[in-house]
Amino acid sequence: MARRTAIITRSTQRLVGRSCALRLAEDGCDVAICDDSSKQSELLELKREIESKGVKCCSYICDQLNEEDVKNLIGNVVEDLGGVDIASLHQYMPFVYGLTRFIVSATSTLASMSVTDFDKYMTARPRSLLLLLKYTSAQMIKQDRGGRVIGLTNMSALQALLPRLSAYTAACFAIRGLMQTAALELGGTSTAESAIAVLGSQPGWDLQEMQKAISDRTPLPKNAATSQDIALVVGMLASKESDFMTGQTILINGGMMMN
Repeated sequence: MARRTAIITRSTQRLVGRSCALRLAEDGCDVAICDDSSKQSELLELKREIESKGVKCCSYICDQLNEEDVKNLIGNVVEDLGGVDIASLHQYMPFVYGLTRFIVSATSTLASMSVTDFDKYMTARPRSLLLLLKYTSAQMIKQDRGGRVIGLTNMSALQALLPRLSAYTAACFAIRGLMQTAALELGGTSTAESAIAVLGSQPGWDLQEMQKAISDRTPLPKNAATSQDIALVVGMLASKESDFMTGQTILINGGMMMN
């Protein structure tokens, strides 16, 4: 891969952002990493690891729900690294995966969910992706050399997996809709858009329940996708080998759900 600049948002999130950043660095990209202000030490550690691979790396603090922050992020990346060619966009999440410390309303029924709690989801994931798409794609159009935008979500973007997850599922569907619309709008600029839907933990599932549900329905003998599995696909989508792909949702789920 020729030297290009990749930006990875939520770079320390659940190891996935980290793995994607390291993969793109191994492929020869200069890398911009960002996360919120609570992740400064993790960002600095990741920056050192990326630089050890012989590429440039800059780290940034960004509130992905704040339009001015996102606008400044892209401007700073352009100033520091010369442009944006690849964007691996991990959205803001209003709960913590894998812990009991998530928003309780994530598992509310439609009849019991409050509009306020529903808005927390619909204002978080789709808004953060919209802002990132807006400013990364505008920069790619300005550069006039094409680009790759990759959004990450999970299987709830294609199908409602469980009851009591209406707000979460609606937000995931919105991610896929935004990525497909961006693909339609940007196709003439040689900017390709793809989404990756990952089989991972769902809010409200305990680990044993999740593992049993996955093993009962997955042909391949693995409980869930690893961060390395995801990073490999991100690397492929960021490369010239994906030139004729756009607007696709790629499943990494061991065959649990098939298109």
